[in-house]
Parts: sequence; C-alpha cells; structure tokens
Amino acid sequence: DMNHNEQFMGALSECEAAAKQRGHALGAWHAVDERLHASLCKVCGRMAWLMCSGDEKLWRIGGSAPGQACLRDDFLEEDRRSG
Repeated sequence: DMNHNEQFMGALSECEAAAKQRGHALGAWHAVDERLHASLCKVCGRMAWLMCSGDEKLWRIGGSAPGQACLRDDFLEEDRRSG
C-alpha cells in the first residue's frame, strides 16, 4: 500500500534527522520483521528503530539514538588515552 510506504519513508527520514542532530552516524537499516526496522550508530552503537504495531497504520520512531547524544566524545577520549 503506497500510503503505508510513504508513511514509513517519512518516519525513516524523521528518525535519521533526529539521530544525526544528536551526532549519530546510523548504519544500514535492518528489517527485524515487517513491522520493526532497526539501525545502530556506527560510532557508539545506540539503536534507532521504526515500529508499526498491531492494526496501526502509522510508523513510530524510537530507540536511544534519536533521543540521546552520541557518545562519540567518550570514544574519542578513550582513544586518546589508550593511544
């Protein structure tokens, strides 16, 4: 259904923008199943997900990547200390 696909793509764009705004670099998206897709930040490993539950037609975004800052600075600091 085209409306379902359009809604999915809109949620995907919203999720990626929110994650990027918080410093994340999301990797490839993986379909866990037809109603759940997930991606991990390539730097800190925080997850972003898109979910369409039950009879809902709307995709929802979630996970720690869209809502929390990337831990990039923590990783860079560890690299400096161990280098």
